Amino acid sequence: MKRGFMNKNWAIITVLLLLALPVVVRAQYICTTNGGEITITGYTGAPALPSGALTIPSTTNGLPVKKIGSSAFAYSYNITTVTIPNGVTNIGDCAFQQCTNLVSVVLSSNVTSIGACVFYGCTALTNMTIPNSVVNIGNQAYQFCSRLTSVTIPNGVTNIDHAAFAACDALNSVTIPNSIISIGGAAFQNCFNLTNIVLGSNVTNIGDYAFMGCTAMTAIYFTGNAPTACDLNVFQGDNAKIYYRPNTTGWGSFTGPTPILWNPQARNDATFGISTNWFGFTITNAGSPTIIVDACTNLVSGAWVPVSTNTLTGGQSYFSDPQWTNYPGRFYRFRAQ
Repeated sequence: MKRGFMNKNWAIITVLLLLALPVVVRAQYICTTNGGEITITGYTGAPALPSGALTIPSTTNGLPVKKIGSSAFAYSYNITTVTIPNGVTNIGDCAFQQCTNLVSVVLSSNVTSIGACVFYGCTALTNMTIPNSVVNIGNQAYQFCSRLTSVTIPNGVTNIDHAAFAACDALNSVTIPNSIISIGGAAFQNCFNLTNIVLGSNVTNIGDYAFMGCTAMTAIYFTGNAPTACDLNVFQGDNAKIYYRPNTTGWGSFTGPTPILWNPQARNDATFGISTNWFGFTITNAGSPTIIVDACTNLVSGAWVPVSTNTLTGGQSYFSDPQWTNYPGRFYRFRAQ
């Protein structure tokens, strides 16, 4: 009797302990299936919205995740990082819109298009590397990403749509690759800290107000022919000078600010090469009295760093780099101040 009584009490205590444990509900992704592929369209569970580091699964129920649906994680204010696996090829419109605490994103290397408003209003996002697979950057994709300081646009992107980077207040440098054909209206409007921009050789169309209000802009470099569609209001409110290269066409009828021939060269003479403790050369130029020399150790990464500001006297100036021995290889480029 005593032993049975003890067993009964132990059973009651065990049940009470189990009832006292917190209830855990595993969060679930909301998915749709089409042709054996998964599209993640949302998130449910406890809490109702995800927080912290969000890693999109590569498979669900044994099927590959290929797409993130429109507005799937929009207004998830507590997401801080996002990792999207390489199987994902498409990110729907507004997928991460207004994720205001999102700091960094690792995109799938197979994403082909960044849809409209995907990162619209992600005000904590500080940098973004766009995969080489991307062809199009959609309307307002990064608009109001006010802390975005740098963007790497790879070769392969052909279009930057309307207002794609508008009002990215902290953005200070962008190079448009040769693959870009069209820059949409207001694409970089009111990027107040953008100081200079290099446009690829295949740009034929620049939409209305594309660089309007970029008040810190000092120079815009065209590496190809003058765009066939480019109105005066493209650069409205800017103080930038327009530079074009020799042997390019269409500049006589260019409708923007008066273009200036830009022809900096490293002169191949006795000054070119290794001297005592440095590597150097003489810069000659038509178009600008001051040349900034940037250096880079990896052309793929495109991480250019300014190393010298040279004021030309009589159209030339000598440049030297005492740090050249610290690198196995170093590349240089010129830009006007």
